[in-house]
This record gives sequence, C-alpha cells and structure tokens, in this order.
Amino acid sequence: MGIESNGAALDFRAMQVKPGSVVAALTVNSAHPVSPYGDNVTVWDGLHLIGPGKDTRSIGLLVKTGQAVFQRSNVHGFGVGIQLGDYAFIDSFTHPSIWNVGIGIYCPPRQVDAGENITVQQGAIFNSDVGINNQGCGMTVSGTSFDGLSGSTIIDATEGGGDLRCSNCYIEYFTPISVPIFQLGACNAWEFIDFQGGQVRSDYTKGANMKALISNNPKRLCGGTGSWAYFNDVFFGNLSPSAKCDAGSGPACIVGSNAARVRVERSTNGSGGGDMWNVEVGRQK
Repeated sequence: MGIESNGAALDFRAMQVKPGSVVAALTVNSAHPVSPYGDNVTVWDGLHLIGPGKDTRSIGLLVKTGQAVFQRSNVHGFGVGIQLGDYAFIDSFTHPSIWNVGIGIYCPPRQVDAGENITVQQGAIFNSDVGINNQGCGMTVSGTSFDGLSGSTIIDATEGGGDLRCSNCYIEYFTPISVPIFQLGACNAWEFIDFQGGQVRSDYTKGANMKALISNNPKRLCGGTGSWAYFNDVFFGNLSPSAKCDAGSGPACIVGSNAARVRVERSTNGSGGGDMWNVEVGRQK
C-alpha cells in the first residue's frame, strides 16, 4: 500500500513517548520484506508528519522494508525525522524536507538484511541538530542542502559501519558549532565519506566557527589502515577551525588518529580569485 497526499498533515504532537522507549509515528512494513522481486515498489507521495518535539525519543517515518519510494516527504518535530530499520534496502527518498528534528536521517548499526543502496535526492535538512547519522547503510546523497544545523552535518560509521557518498551537496552554517562538520571513525576501509562538488560554508565571521572540517578517529583498526574520506571539487567558504589540526589547515583542518586517511583535492577556500587548487591536505597553495 502507498499513500498519495492531497496536502493534509498527520499531526502527532500529542503522541505519548514513555521514558525508556522509542515511538514511531508511521512505520512502513511489508508482508515480503526481503523479496528481491519488487514486491514493495509502492510510492508514498507527499507525507506531512508533525511530531511531539525534537528532544523526544520519537521517529517520524520508520522504514522497515525494501524498494520503497518516498516523494516530497515533509517531516518535522521528531527526535529522528526518517529512520531505516530491518529490511530497509534500495529505498529512495526524493525531495524530502526534514526540519526541526534531532537527527534528519538515521541508519542504526546492526540492522537485519538492511542497508544496501539507500538514496536521498534533491532534499533539504535544516534547523536541526544533526543532518545524517549513518551507522549501517550504503547511502548516496545528491543535490541536497543542509542548512542551519547546530551539530555535525554527517556522522558516518562512528559506532557501526557504513559508507556515504554526497555529490553536489550544499552545507551552510549560520552560527558556530563545537564539533567537526563531518565525523568518521570506523575500523576499516569499507567505511568512508566521499564528498564530490558542492559547497561547505559558514556565515559566522567573528572567529572560529567549527571544531574542524572532519574528524577521522576510529576506536581501533580492524583491517588495513581504517576508514577514509575524500573531498574533491568543493568550495569551502569562511571555515575557521578551533581545533589544532592533525592534518591540513584552515578550511581543510582534519583531526583524529587517522587524519592521514583524509584527502582534500582540487578545492578552494575562495581566496586568490577562487583558484580550484588552493586547498590541499597538509598545505595551501
């Protein structure tokens, strides 16, 4: 079953959230959750979910099936806007608007038969704490904006495992944050952040406005040289770190025990006429 909305909202502001429990406003299940034959390709169009508050242990949309398509979702006022559960794979979120939440999109670790090829396209996550917390999915994000967050834009594989690709994404902060914009910390190279194109900027100009661009700080290494990150063809606007960098400098400030496994190439901080070669890890040209 799918839903096509005519603009009406599902209002869960009075939803009771008991201490020690987590409550989901809408859970999408399937009678055939692990079927590879497209049994679940139904369209959910125009969902508008209003929650009891971003400081509650609540979830707006909990997806526990594969191959589902969600278009133009508007989710706000929850602890987690959208969460991937067991059997969530090849799910697609197009033009989502997620705001005033604790975490925009959350993929927990250790899900059952879940995590393959989750896509987010042309979305907006704003006025929230954390953009995406990915601990167990292979996630591809494209053309999506992250605006006015108070914490990290992307947390990837710090508790479990996951990889995240972000292409032509736009990140804009309005106030300083005390954490890195990106957090990474898995134990092997299966977990990574690949950021291609787009912008990462801050509008705060009175001093330090972030801890660092990225922290790559695994608790341990379990194979090879650990998790990695790559930034290419990115415009860094007015990023000023407060931390002492373990690698890089300025807008390409990297911290953590595995800082050497982060590479920034063919990117600019806007100085020198915007030469796309003037920011690299370890030095600025």
